[in-house]
Amino acid sequence: MATVASHSQRKQFIYVLKIGILYKIGRSTNPMQRVRGMQLPHMPDALDVYEVADSKAVEKMLHEQFKDQREHGEWFLLSEQDYRLIAGLVEKAKANGPAKVYAIPLRGKP
Repeated sequence: MATVASHSQRKQFIYVLKIGILYKIGRSTNPMQRVRGMQLPHMPDALDVYEVADSKAVEKMLHEQFKDQREHGEWFLLSEQDYRLIAGLVEKAKANGPAKVYAIPLRGKP
C-alpha cells in the first residue's frame, strides 16, 4: 500500500518572484501553484525557485538579510546586486548540491 509523504518529507522550495521593482521572497512545497494563486496586478517578470531542506529557516534568513529593504510583508525593494546575492545565500544554506532549480522569465522586457 502506497503511503502519502508526510509534510516533513515533501520537497521544500524558496521562491523569489519579481514584479515591477519589487521582489517577493517566500516558501512553498509547490511554488508554481502558489504563484498562480496570488492576486497580482500583472504577470510576474521572473521567478527563481530553489529547492532546500528547510524552507522555513532559509526564508527567515533571507527576510532577516534584507529586512532594511522590506516594503511590506514578504515584498522587498532589492537592487540587482541584492537579487544576485540571494542565490549565493541559498547555496550556503543548502548542505549538498546546487540550490538553484530554475529561473523563468515570465514575460518579455518592455
